[in-house]
Amino acid sequence: MDKQHEDNKKIIWIASYPKSGNTWIRSFLSAYFFTQDGSFSFNLMKNIPTFESEIFLPYISKEDAAKQPQDIAKYWIEVQKNSKLNDGNVIFLKTHNFCGKINNYSFTNANYTLAFIYIVRDPREVVISYSNHSDQNIDKSIEIITSTSPTCMIDEGINYPVYTYNWGVNYLSWKNFYTVPHLIIKYEDLIKDTYKNFNKIISFLHGLGFPKIDKKKLIRSIYNTTFSNLQNLEKKYGFNEQNIKIGKKFFDKGLTNSWKEILSIKQVKIIEDRFKNEMKELNYL
Repeated sequence: MDKQHEDNKKIIWIASYPKSGNTWIRSFLSAYFFTQDGSFSFNLMKNIPTFESEIFLPYISKEDAAKQPQDIAKYWIEVQKNSKLNDGNVIFLKTHNFCGKINNYSFTNANYTLAFIYIVRDPREVVISYSNHSDQNIDKSIEIITSTSPTCMIDEGINYPVYTYNWGVNYLSWKNFYTVPHLIIKYEDLIKDTYKNFNKIISFLHGLGFPKIDKKKLIRSIYNTTFSNLQNLEKKYGFNEQNIKIGKKFFDKGLTNSWKEILSIKQVKIIEDRFKNEMKELNYL
């Protein structure tokens, strides 16, 4: 990447609410930017680490963070200020955190953020995917994604606390972070026209100073990170983000309209009433 940006503007966030396609984007970017030929293995994803991970260890232990989750907010900016970079001036970081404040501590700001890519998915489908992944019933999942309080998710012993808030606040908090370059991608559009939308992502990054598009590598990266290929890799080698406790695969179905057959009229109404404005804006309603 060109040295045209200030040194502290170094983070490109790959952000989303959980179960919205974040891992798919990260897989593709790992294949495209961290191989010579667009090949892929899960090991490559270490190049796009989860923000809420071991990089917090110098500041707070996982055990202390689990006991007092809100304390993590004190260190958000400090960690970003001192994060190690892959190439000296830019790093991709994955997060499901909402782009807001906890106890008056901001998650991030324009001083440390070069740009962000936000992936959004129909909340009616997110509920089903989240239910499958967490082994909770649909009603409980609806309660979580529509919560009016700052929902905190903790994988004890694995990662640090993540304040997802709810689906709508998560989306709007990133959308309103308009002081930095950004790209919002719908999961459904990725399914509908994968090449067009991954091409859009690489074009966006080219505008930030990354190399121009290598079309052959783009095609190979897309092919090697199709949902079916990711499923096969998980089946063969496992995947460290799957919920081992309940024996559920991470790459389960990746559908877009299963909610029409699974959710009750009452369940659909709760979600649509809660997020009516956001869903209309995104053409989900």
